[in-house]
Amino acid sequence: MQNRKTRSATYGPWLVGLGAALWGTESAWRIPLNELFDAKVIVFWEHVFILIMFLPILISRLDEIPRVRTRTWGFLIFSGFAGSAVGTAFFTLALKYGNPTVVNVILNIQPVISTIGAFVLFGDRLARRFFLYAGIAIVAGVFVSVAYPTQIGVSFERAGLNVGTAYALTCALFWGLSTVAGRGVMVGMSLQLASSLRIVIGLGCMTLILLAYGKLKGAALWPEAAQAHPIKAIVLLFFLASISGGIP
Repeated sequence: MQNRKTRSATYGPWLVGLGAALWGTESAWRIPLNELFDAKVIVFWEHVFILIMFLPILISRLDEIPRVRTRTWGFLIFSGFAGSAVGTAFFTLALKYGNPTVVNVILNIQPVISTIGAFVLFGDRLARRFFLYAGIAIVAGVFVSVAYPTQIGVSFERAGLNVGTAYALTCALFWGLSTVAGRGVMVGMSLQLASSLRIVIGLGCMTLILLAYGKLKGAALWPEAAQAHPIKAIVLLFFLASISGGIP
């Protein structure tokens, strides 16, 4: 048992770093995909590809479902909706309408959001100076992300804030809260089942969103731009779903 804990302590940080590095590649796939598909359609296809890859894992864990508690289901549904579906859609939109560097800098406020969420939901103890350092981090993020931070008091437009910035902030909120919900999920079911069901719920949410926007049809799901470059579209979607999505 002691050896197992030692191995986990040794490899754990490296696995987190590897996952973060792989996850950080998704801008490289989403930006060119934004030229081929609507942002919501990209997230829909991303979930389809990941679910296909995760299907064997999901099937092998179906016998665990009856033992999952209602509270865990609540956390899972929120995580699938806010993190897997809606948050990812906002991130894709942010990359489309904003500066990719600025977007990824803004997402660094996620730990602040998730830490506060864990404090509220799970009673985690905050460091004595947490809010001081959190405030400094947010202000620093604003100055790094905005072209003319001194003009914020005049107008957001003159400061360099645009709709892409708003999408990135919304994404950070959804992903930060989803991280907290994910913690609630992990204490109630296995990692394999949680990861698979999160994709199922995310796909269900994206299907309803596309239906509401009238995009659940052939012309919208595979538009002319994708038809003109089918191999490029499939390869980019595969890399997005595997290297940046399923594996991390």
